[in-house]
Amino acid sequence: MSRTREFDLEELLEAAMRIFWEKGYAATSIRDIVKKTGVNQFGIYNVYGDKHGLFLAVLDRYRDKIITEVFAIVEHPDASLESIRQYFHALIEHNSMTVPALGCLMANSMAEFGTEDPEIYQRTSAHAERLRIGFTKALTNAYRNGELRPGLSIEAMASHLVVSVQGLAVYSRIYPDRIPLETFVATTLSVISRPSN
Repeated sequence: MSRTREFDLEELLEAAMRIFWEKGYAATSIRDIVKKTGVNQFGIYNVYGDKHGLFLAVLDRYRDKIITEVFAIVEHPDASLESIRQYFHALIEHNSMTVPALGCLMANSMAEFGTEDPEIYQRTSAHAERLRIGFTKALTNAYRNGELRPGLSIEAMASHLVVSVQGLAVYSRIYPDRIPLETFVATTLSVISRPSN
């Protein structure tokens, strides 16, 4: 007869996400998570197998909860240049006020693992591709609306914005002050925006 689970999975994942986000994968131990959540390691192992399995679940939760909530404005069918601008400003708010000095868990994981862990790489590369597709569609709408600087390659600029997002996330871990972040975003968007007459 199996034991009834005595903890809330959502609360466990939320707490584990915060710990991995703050410390990174390698510096986080199951003991850290046990201490923070009160869930014993056997309960964690029973559900997720090991720390790696828990981290994969945390990345999935981060994708579904954090990324989807913030990036939804760019993924809207009518998204355009203003949507991209609002998204970047939401990132600034997130990185300077909500969770200052943590950056982006996906970007942090890209930096920590690169391509060495196939399951983590599948998630981080899918994240980057999601951003690229979203930016491509929004930029295509912006082109149709006459909002882009003439002669730009939409594909190249979509990739540029993906790199900019990751750069902003990493930079904000060191300098969470919003002024340099806003300057970075203004400069990035000025490259693609049609000059005002």
